[in-house]
Amino acid sequence: MIPQLKNTITCKQGNMSEVQAGEHPDYGRVVLKSITPRLEGVPRFESRWSQEILISSLLSLHTNVPKVFEYGVIPKPWYLQEWIGIKSLRDWMNSREYPLKANDLITAKNIIDKLFEIIHISSSFGIIHRDITPENIILNSLNVPFIVDWGLATYVGEKLKIEKNLYLNNIRNIGENRLTEEWRRHGRPGYAPPEQANAFYDKASIKNDIYSIVVIALEMLSGQIVFDKPGLNSLEVITMQQNIYTLNDLEPWIIEICGHEILNFLIGDPEKRSIDIDYVIILLKEVIECLMRKSA
Repeated sequence: MIPQLKNTITCKQGNMSEVQAGEHPDYGRVVLKSITPRLEGVPRFESRWSQEILISSLLSLHTNVPKVFEYGVIPKPWYLQEWIGIKSLRDWMNSREYPLKANDLITAKNIIDKLFEIIHISSSFGIIHRDITPENIILNSLNVPFIVDWGLATYVGEKLKIEKNLYLNNIRNIGENRLTEEWRRHGRPGYAPPEQANAFYDKASIKNDIYSIVVIALEMLSGQIVFDKPGLNSLEVITMQQNIYTLNDLEPWIIEICGHEILNFLIGDPEKRSIDIDYVIILLKEVIECLMRKSA
């Protein structure tokens, strides 16, 4: 049965879930998620729900993903998760003054570094998030980021290796023995890479999540939206992303703060896009150092 919490508050609702926070007698402050009524009983979405629980249970042992304490299916699918906070990265950005001051630039660097660390660890387990947005990054009281909402994730690599990781971490597989189906539109246009958001090419790899974090990092550091411009529909945003071929296709402000090498991580062709995490971290570090000098 769904646990009864005290001092509950309603949190921002997800696409799949109704969310409350409250006090649990054993775990303290927690988040209670239950599947939204419109998706209850739909096998495809209940499978995603089960896989999100499994992924969070596994990755929370190794990196910044909230722990799952309990889960169940009566009277509908639900799970109880570690409380991190209610402030998303979007909230953090909306509360900043741009251009960022030195302290905020240091915070931004720490957040960006941790995000890359999280996806590096998750990919080592064969798991790609595929839906990293500012809203799916929650900050704790120290502005340390946690990535949430793993319902659109997919496996890459050998299934046997993933099964072994679950077994070694004493995590029981639940639901179907796979993650979200491929060749469907997944993720938010403007943050997800265009081949994923448009489902015309679906060879998921860590480059999916690298792309999303690079876009988010540019938005954090500049206060400007890279692709998901107000007034554009999803198809127009995806087309804008697909049509990045040369430096001339990027907006001038992106080149101004990042230099020409950022094209390697934003280029529309997934076959030409870089997956070098170490290099993009160095590149963004140099961008932040430049912005620090300007803010002095």
